[in-house]
Amino acid sequence: MFEIRLNAKWISRLGKDEFGRYIYNFVRGEGIDVSDVGLVEGYPTSVHFKEILEDGSGSTYYYRSNSPTSTLTVDELSDSQFTGAKLLHITGVFLAVDKNKNISVLKKAVALAKEHNMLISLDPNIRLKMWSREEAREALTEFLPYVDILLTGLDEAEVIFGTNDPKRVIEESSKLGISYVAIKQGENGSIGYHNHEFIESAPVKPKKVVDTVGAGDGFDAGFIYGVLQQWPLEKILHFANTIGSMVVSVSGDNEGLPYLDDILVRLGEKMYIER
Repeated sequence: MFEIRLNAKWISRLGKDEFGRYIYNFVRGEGIDVSDVGLVEGYPTSVHFKEILEDGSGSTYYYRSNSPTSTLTVDELSDSQFTGAKLLHITGVFLAVDKNKNISVLKKAVALAKEHNMLISLDPNIRLKMWSREEAREALTEFLPYVDILLTGLDEAEVIFGTNDPKRVIEESSKLGISYVAIKQGENGSIGYHNHEFIESAPVKPKKVVDTVGAGDGFDAGFIYGVLQQWPLEKILHFANTIGSMVVSVSGDNEGLPYLDDILVRLGEKMYIER
């Protein structure tokens, strides 16, 4: 019932250095198509450092100036990269790295996706250490009319819509034609909206909170997976909440992302045999 594999492609640029090669090989090893990820000479791979506190929260420090992603141009995007794909996922981080250069690239990507009848999902992923509230609002609102799935936290929604009231966020999103709205609330679960259905989904308690970084990305993956499987909204939210709860129990922002089999075991859909 659940076990449908989806393929993913990543379009980006990394520095032609040891960090870049490590990321490239790691992502490729996870089964991601990296044929459109270039290694660029003279641009150091961007890095960030995390400070993790005992409760699992933390602070992040970014070093992203002269980023290799700023070398990606409009001319390097083509029909062939989007043919056969179902969804384009974008985030605010790409814009924040270099808004002036990257906004035209993202516009071209969105235009190509729409030409191929793809869904567009957006996680604002606003990082105020990288740009101001005003810059984030101005850039992201340009893309909202093309978005089908909005995946946001209330703090990010307040930057974009000027309110952190979930119902008002959904009202404003609906006016723009956004079909699915998912509001991530961490330990308080999530709120979802689709086709006039409003659902508050209870949190899934993690075994232990080690590191909260990456939980939102895990939620995004689960929500997108559920939409592409055309599940009911309640099922999509519970699936996404479950992944988020699994991610926080492991240190690292991607190390805790579970395989589908792991999620099925957690949901009681599959038996785990240790040996």
